Amino acid sequence: MERRSFAENQVETPSCITLFFLHGGKVTEGIATLSLETDSKTTRRRNQISASARGMLREFLLGPENRLIATGIGLSDIEGTSPINFAMHPLLITAPAGYGKTQLLMALGATWSRHYAEHQVTFMTGSELSHAYLEALKLDDVPPFQKRYCRADLLLIDRLDELVDSPAVQHQLSVILDHRIRYERPTVMTTRQPLHALKLSERLTSRISSGLIVPLELPAAATRRELLDRIGEMHRIELSNEARELLAENTLPIPQLMGLFNQLNAMNVAACGPVEKQVVQQLLDDDHDQLDPRNIITATARHFGLKVNSVTGASRRKMDAMARAIAMFLIRDLTTLSYQQIGAFFQNRDHTTVMHACKKINGLIETDSTARSAVQELERFLVPHRS
Repeated sequence: MERRSFAENQVETPSCITLFFLHGGKVTEGIATLSLETDSKTTRRRNQISASARGMLREFLLGPENRLIATGIGLSDIEGTSPINFAMHPLLITAPAGYGKTQLLMALGATWSRHYAEHQVTFMTGSELSHAYLEALKLDDVPPFQKRYCRADLLLIDRLDELVDSPAVQHQLSVILDHRIRYERPTVMTTRQPLHALKLSERLTSRISSGLIVPLELPAAATRRELLDRIGEMHRIELSNEARELLAENTLPIPQLMGLFNQLNAMNVAACGPVEKQVVQQLLDDDHDQLDPRNIITATARHFGLKVNSVTGASRRKMDAMARAIAMFLIRDLTTLSYQQIGAFFQNRDHTTVMHACKKINGLIETDSTARSAVQELERFLVPHRS
């Protein structure tokens, strides 16, 4: 297969916005960096997109199938080199897990910061908004809480569905959106489910519906071919035409697609010429045979009587931390995912954190009857044929 350079791809495919950017002479995966700022007076956490981030919209792959999103964010040119101009807001982006909603939000924030360096871009998840509100309640500090999010020049809220069981936070978000709509400050949110399925409060649903609701579609075959070329360039892996077409026609979510290339890297296929279709098909078949990590996390949460967010989140409660470590251990034990890939299911935790958790549980199985019993019961539930 003829290889094309990154620069050549940029020239030949001006209609694509790609997930990758040129950094230090090579293609690098990345969107934007998040900086956690702490207000020492009130110990509030504020998630903000770093103004120095270099992940811009032209680094997110939006093919023709997602042109409606480009329209919604007001791009005057599809390459994302012009400033964003939200003609319709609030903007709600809906899609199942693995479609790239979080990456798109971060790319939006980074692009906005690049063009409006003096503006404040605030990024948070639904659970982080809930946490911030609860802290404000404890400190009798709700008005400053509202003001902080009302005044952000661009407000990005990931996983709005995490507010389903928090009517008080839904009310606060309604108040915030009222202010932002009145003063024309854009807000972009994401959710895994359609708005009507979330069963949010009538007021919040009304405020969101006053803007634009648009689904994020999986890349079509043509877009996936471009994405495969970019990922292959990044990993220095060349696919045969047949292997490339197999993956282009496959609906594998982007994170799993990246994982497949990581597996090819581990197999050191780059030195053997173009990767053949049979090799890729075998990896796809193996992937179908293994457990879904999300099912393992859900089963672990149910075993401990916790919400999934408590297991995947940042809570330091003893029960939450134990369940989180066991879930990481089980994913490592029952799947072929790397430590880094496992960390992605737990708010992108570092691979060393996952390694430490697995080592800890491995030791507790020998010394702690509670941990040993939990692991054994979960394994019997998840993999009955092992019994």
